[in-house]
Amino acid sequence: MVRYLSVVWVVLFLTGCLVPTDTVINIEGDVVDGDGKLYGSCNYALIEKGDELFSVVSSGKFHHSVVLGGFNYNKARLVVECDNGSSKKTVRLPKLPQSITEYVSFGTLVIERAK
Repeated sequence: MVRYLSVVWVVLFLTGCLVPTDTVINIEGDVVDGDGKLYGSCNYALIEKGDELFSVVSSGKFHHSVVLGGFNYNKARLVVECDNGSSKKTVRLPKLPQSITEYVSFGTLVIERAK
């Protein structure tokens, strides 16, 4: 049995299915304007040292997961830019989740609408 499990681990590592530096990022939250109305479309980008690690376009209510490898969690930032928004919002990632199924909640982010 031990030999079988060792073979399974070796196969997973060699095929790239499981890499020790991979981190599962699960993010969620709401992006609203000053009146509390959800935005219709926003771009969410995870940035580290000017490099875009992940980007997705979604509504103001976001709930996304991605597996990323080889980045510094503490230096990464979530940049949110919404259609009709007056500015970008850059936020630090909260503490690293204890499990791969736990979501990092950003709560409610407020971005004023352009006039």
